[in-house]
Amino acid sequence: MLRAVKFNRPYFVPFWTAIFIAALNGAITPIFSYFLGKSLNVLIFESGSEMLLHARNYAIGLAACAFAMGVTQYLFISLGFLGGEALNMFTRSSVFYTFLRQDVGWFDLKENHTGSLTTKLASDSLSLADMGGLTMTVTVWILFAVISAFVLAMTSCWRITLACVGLVPFNMLGIIIEHVAQFSGAD
Repeated sequence: MLRAVKFNRPYFVPFWTAIFIAALNGAITPIFSYFLGKSLNVLIFESGSEMLLHARNYAIGLAACAFAMGVTQYLFISLGFLGGEALNMFTRSSVFYTFLRQDVGWFDLKENHTGSLTTKLASDSLSLADMGGLTMTVTVWILFAVISAFVLAMTSCWRITLACVGLVPFNMLGIIIEHVAQFSGAD
């Protein structure tokens, strides 16, 4: 992953802007859930003018979070694709330049025939671009969503949060069992 950051140096501004916006989007997502839970709590347990005032405030918070999530998600996906495509183009041109600098006899070797070189040119640059573009921004988005959700949950009710964290290994075990069953049944 650090290699992708190094190769993305010429595209520093869109790449790091995408990372920053992905982190911001990840932090907004749990806040949206918080406002949604509070608004449902107000609608269920309150009545009269107090309910109207609280519901209006939480609805404004929900709308602001939804708008911010939409804008930031559009921006980090667009900038992630831009960074990935720029990295892909840079990698392909670098590899192609390396191919052109080889001796003529190098192309006569069995492992350097036209098909393998074309495949290498296409697949290697795509895998690096995937790692350095949208995949990295989505990873940052998920990481910040989990961290901010944990912080928000700990400040809201730490006992329930610790109980949920204690259940995570059982959830992971269930996912592993499901994948094993899915792939063993595919034969």
